[in-house]
Amino acid sequence: MGPIFLALMTTALAEPDVDALMALSDALLDGPTGCWEVVGRSTWSHDFGRWGATRGDAAFVGRTEDGVWGELYLRPLGEVQRQRRSNTEDRAALYAAEPRFTPLSGRVRGLAVRLDRQRQLRITRSSDRRVQPVNTARDVIDALTGDVETFELVPETDGWTLRRAREAGRDAVLIESHYATGDSLPTLWTLTIPAPYRHGPLGVVRVQDLDARIRGRIEGDRVFPQAESLRFELRLAGITVRAAQTLDYTSWSPCLGPE
Repeated sequence: MGPIFLALMTTALAEPDVDALMALSDALLDGPTGCWEVVGRSTWSHDFGRWGATRGDAAFVGRTEDGVWGELYLRPLGEVQRQRRSNTEDRAALYAAEPRFTPLSGRVRGLAVRLDRQRQLRITRSSDRRVQPVNTARDVIDALTGDVETFELVPETDGWTLRRAREAGRDAVLIESHYATGDSLPTLWTLTIPAPYRHGPLGVVRVQDLDARIRGRIEGDRVFPQAESLRFELRLAGITVRAAQTLDYTSWSPCLGPE
């Protein structure tokens, strides 16, 4: 019995249950079950071409209940904003009630992203409990892709990667969940659109590039997000939009009382 045959047999015997991995593949995207008080820091850089740009960072405190975010309390750490092609200004605390970021992990209740009358980006949240919470990454996946999904389990040096492809026109949106050897929960979740993609009946939006990822740490029977990153570039009505954000989670602590 040669070494190559032994290696193949070992790999086959060690291959995990694909159905079990599929069931938990979006655990980082869903957020941990239970009630948690979260502390972290975010940075962002949004460029809307001739409509302006903003970049800055903030510390934040929030709470999640079974993956649904409540209020986010911000401590602004500075922002530089450009309106249209000129008029750049430093802003220290004016955006304390206007988060410039949205977590990839978990769902946000009453989320709305729009441009106001001054063509400035506004991210608003409703406190109406009847408004269903949404996950922005899932919204992107559902908006850009069809119902057909294929998957494969790829062996890695330190574990396995479950690679799923959702059809998007002639191309595909790739969703990957990485499992370290022996783990039943993923410690890395990624979403990529590797090729330029036109969205809309007439190609209204052209997504040039998109990469989103969540890294996590397993504790007991849960996986907690530790860091997130998102970047994308798209063209809309002749305008190129570039955006990027990062979230670093400092701590996840069990809730001690009312929000």
